[in-house]
Amino acid sequence: MLDLSDDLKRGYQLKELFLDIVNHAEYKTVKEELESFISLCKESKIDEFIDVSKMIENWLPYIVNSFIDKIFSNGYTEGLNNKIKVIKRVLNIECLKIE
Repeated sequence: MLDLSDDLKRGYQLKELFLDIVNHAEYKTVKEELESFISLCKESKIDEFIDVSKMIENWLPYIVNSFIDKIFSNGYTEGLNNKIKVIKRVLNIECLKIE
């Protein structure tokens, strides 16, 4: 499939590079690795990756800081927020049925 389109092949390679950075980078090297990734995205001339590179560039200090200690995550908090939203949504639907 990747041989059918150069953009598809390049996009796949960029995605795999990003996943490699996220899964294996260390705090002391992640900034340089992400800056390199940003450059590759801009060079790719693929609009979606150019947009992603701008977003990563804007949030770079915060993304880098997330590598300080990988055991900390806001996943638990995000999960609670999601549960609260679901409960509110269900309650709103049930209130509409009662009225």
